[in-house]
Amino acid sequence: MGNRVTCVVRSATEPAEGVAPAAAGDDAGTTVTGLWEVQYLLPFCWAGFVPAAFWTAHGARLTEAMAEGAAPEPPVTDIVVAWSVAEQAYASRLDGIVAAVPELEEPARRFLEDVRSVADRTEHPVVHLCLDELVEMSWDEDDLGRYVTDVVREAGLWDDPTGEPHGELTDLPTALASAEPDRSFLLGGEWTHGGSAAPRARPPALPRPVE
Repeated sequence: MGNRVTCVVRSATEPAEGVAPAAAGDDAGTTVTGLWEVQYLLPFCWAGFVPAAFWTAHGARLTEAMAEGAAPEPPVTDIVVAWSVAEQAYASRLDGIVAAVPELEEPARRFLEDVRSVADRTEHPVVHLCLDELVEMSWDEDDLGRYVTDVVREAGLWDDPTGEPHGELTDLPTALASAEPDRSFLLGGEWTHGGSAAPRARPPALPRPVE
């Protein structure tokens, strides 16, 4: 699959991994417990797990690598956030984003619960965004500058929900205009490991009868 972008929940390489922004380490030997994937975009819900400082560091690593003539490889392109940090970043901003964008209410809350269900059964969990093939699409000086600007602006909607939704990377306007299951796919990707690949295939639970 070309231009594959994945969100992975896995065990940490060491207890402090992902607590602060840093280049991704060698994840060989870690245990992957959950995986979501798409092509050609960065799902908006994934961005909710990443605090602003991690996006800033991501852009700085890419800019430095380009200046040094390096290739867009995972230690530079990927973002790893400790689950304690990622969960706080998402949950603390969720009410604000769904108040401003009501279409996100159900899929964004459900996505958090899906990821949480995987993290809860993972030892020292981290959220690992594998962005090398997405970044590679913009790997020249002009396009990389636009990528960094776009990713900071689009992820920044989590911090400033009053901003205008943009879609160069997240395709958020298309997601908001879509019906289910396309909306959930664009917002969170396909859950291909660690759970149901088609959560929308399950009917919603019926309300409990009033006694």
